[in-house]
Amino acid sequence: MRTVGVVIPYFQRERGLLRRSVDSVIAQELPSNVRLNVVIVDDSSPWPARDELAEHPLLIRSELTIIKQPNGGPGAARNAALDFMSSEEIEYVAFLDSDDAWYPLHIATALEYLQGCDLYFDNTWEDERDFFSYSKYIHEKHSCEAAGVYEPPSRIISAHEAFDALLNACFVHTSQVVYNFSRYSDIRFAVDQGRAGEDYLFWLTLTSRCDQVAYSTTPMGSRGWGVSIYRDSLSWESQHALDSLIDALKLQQKIAKFADKPGAKRMLRTKRRQMRDRLMFLMMRDLPRRPEIVWKATKRLAKELPEFFVHVPASIVRMPAHIRMTRAKSANERLDQKVPA
Repeated sequence: MRTVGVVIPYFQRERGLLRRSVDSVIAQELPSNVRLNVVIVDDSSPWPARDELAEHPLLIRSELTIIKQPNGGPGAARNAALDFMSSEEIEYVAFLDSDDAWYPLHIATALEYLQGCDLYFDNTWEDERDFFSYSKYIHEKHSCEAAGVYEPPSRIISAHEAFDALLNACFVHTSQVVYNFSRYSDIRFAVDQGRAGEDYLFWLTLTSRCDQVAYSTTPMGSRGWGVSIYRDSLSWESQHALDSLIDALKLQQKIAKFADKPGAKRMLRTKRRQMRDRLMFLMMRDLPRRPEIVWKATKRLAKELPEFFVHVPASIVRMPAHIRMTRAKSANERLDQKVPA
């Protein structure tokens, strides 16, 4: 009997989302010698996990464990589940966010590829687009026949290639990942990246240590619309936009430690410079109308990224160019939205 651990961090305000996710776990079409061990970490959710699943058959059969802890974010919740699991009992671990869902063949497909690999991930549907459609790397390696249909449909690559591709841009969706937990049970998520990148660092660490990686371009799940720290910070009008950018800048500094090639180092320096410019622009824009948020961000920077202030004069000098670039990008995006598919 082979056991796959399923890790679900849970923090939702809407009823029914977690049940949908758990139902998609139950619906997995598995080989007869495979069982799932589901661990849900209730991260002090406003709608408790036990209330959501009170009469759920999986909970009644005790094939599901619920751990409740003080709110610490998705990284801390996933870590709690990994700490709870035994690498002697559980061979592989799959992640699933509490508002996402898998298609029935996700785990079975992952297990086929994991015979010779340590990390597997596949495509998913997001906002009526497949997730891989956003990835430059995927478009370089595959021809797109239609939405969610690529040729070749899957690849097995060296972990070195996967690492280099991820260093440039993350194209792995956490809910579609399955990896060899028995070999890499010590890896954990960063808990200080509140709004950006705790999973990104996990994939970089794993690909820096394993040998081969497999992925499928076929969508094997769908993304939901529950509470999302990441989505909540995407808009520049969000009150969390500055915190999100600070976390993203911290993330880029951590990622820089992985780079060992001159080209990668230059690319990451450029990303950090662009991120500092964007952060400086937003702080100056928000200062007249939301001074309290800017002051809070300034205190965070002084405590967590004091070197940011060394680059402030250069960012201010580049501000007009940054504004022109931002306006041009926005205009192109509006134009793309008007062009029929």
